[in-house]
Amino acid sequence: MKQVIIKFLPVLLMALGLCSGCSSRTTSPMQETTTIQGKTTTYRLNHSGVLDINGRRMPLRGLLQLTPGKRHARVLIMNDLGMKILVSEIKASQEDDIESRLIFLSPFLQGIPSFYEESVRCIYEMYLNNTPNNKKLLISRKTPKKIGNRTFYGHTVIRNKDKNYRLELFLNSGSMIRL
Repeated sequence: MKQVIIKFLPVLLMALGLCSGCSSRTTSPMQETTTIQGKTTTYRLNHSGVLDINGRRMPLRGLLQLTPGKRHARVLIMNDLGMKILVSEIKASQEDDIESRLIFLSPFLQGIPSFYEESVRCIYEMYLNNTPNNKKLLISRKTPKKIGNRTFYGHTVIRNKDKNYRLELFLNSGSMIRL
């Protein structure tokens, strides 16, 4: 019996090593990096919020991955049950042009005119715009929070009376990753 165990032990250890190597990750698949002073920086922010459109309130949760040096953001917005309703990448050029790539938009939100465009514009104005001057969006920010070497706001309210919506966001947590 000992000889059988000794014969199969190396094979078993090798199989375990291969399986664990296949399932482990050293970096997140969502990790986007920016070079700042020879090091890379990424911020991950977790939000909760409420979107009010024409008096109808929808609780939201969101994950934002921000790369300030590249003026790039990845966003995941979920409903209160944790189901994804929007996934997108947003990038701002040096000339303040906005490029976005829609990855997923729930069928429910496809029925709301301009929802995706307004979401992109809000994220751009809050995190990617170097010179905020949007007169259609009224943005108020309270409770500054320091994450890494950057200040974010714990409570943000965005109003757009033309499109008849109000978004209230709360920054629940955040982290900075430097590589």
